[in-house]
Amino acid sequence: MSSHIPLRLVQRRALTASALHLSFEHAAGEALAFRAGQFIQLHVVDAHGTLQRRSYSLAAAPQAEGGRWEILVGLAPGGLASARLARMEPGETVEATGPFGRFGLTPRDAAPRYLMIATGTGIAPFRALLPELEARAAGGARVAVLHGVRDEGQLYFREDFLAAAQRTPGLSYLGCLSRAAGDGCDPPLHAGRVQTALAALAPQPSDIACLCGHPDMVDEVAARLRDAGLPPPAVRRERFTASG
Repeated sequence: MSSHIPLRLVQRRALTASALHLSFEHAAGEALAFRAGQFIQLHVVDAHGTLQRRSYSLAAAPQAEGGRWEILVGLAPGGLASARLARMEPGETVEATGPFGRFGLTPRDAAPRYLMIATGTGIAPFRALLPELEARAAGGARVAVLHGVRDEGQLYFREDFLAAAQRTPGLSYLGCLSRAAGDGCDPPLHAGRVQTALAALAPQPSDIACLCGHPDMVDEVAARLRDAGLPPPAVRRERFTASG
């Protein structure tokens, strides 16, 4: 799918002062199909009249009836497109193209353990994958989700992952804070980057890993997984930087 799609904003929710959760429906009432792990591009005209294209991973699981497209937007200081999205009100429209990409898992994947590793807003596609991750854990596989951020307030969708972990034995979630975690956190948080939390999991050649977030993290973790013996097809990467 590559033609322009008119989207109508249904809901705008501020997760933090620097992150928005936006939900869109098709402005003409048509279905919005996609596969978990894919992304879309929004076409936003900034305050100077210039068309800006920004890519956002879809952050909710596909629905049989086509459902909505949900995205997680990091508001970059001075960002032209993010500033426009921050001002959008429900009912306003924006054009999009997509969905694109093949990030995530395939029906042919079969592993005893899946490692889902994200930083910042890179957690978005894993929220879309959450029902599939639960199904694989319920089928006997182990699933570990690691989310690295600066502080606890940036653990976007944390409650969704914790709820899934509580109802699904075999699925675990750990927030990793680059700034020291406070004492007495419940559930516990890891004081350190996802790289150090990953080391404690002792990656195995039989694992399948999906990495999404800052390029430095993605490249470093991919190298560590390669050193642990994971073959290249078992390490799926989605690298991005904040573009505003």
